[in-house]
Amino acid sequence: MACPGGCIGGGGNPPKTWAKMQERKKAIYEAAAALPEQQSHNNPAIAKVYETYFGEPCGELSHKLLHTHYYNRQDLLR
Repeated sequence: MACPGGCIGGGGNPPKTWAKMQERKKAIYEAAAALPEQQSHNNPAIAKVYETYFGEPCGELSHKLLHTHYYNRQDLLR
């Protein structure tokens, strides 16, 4: 999102002061740094999901089920 703070202070979140957003941002980054896996492609749980269900990353099935597509809503109303 293009909002200051991205998803931390972006749409769908109640308005906060800048100080509160910075506090929340710091807490989120600290919590994320404590996690054992920082990248989804290195996460054993994600690797198991691909091995069990989707096959290869970016394969046909994973693309069909996990990717979204943009639709112009105005076109849908016509």
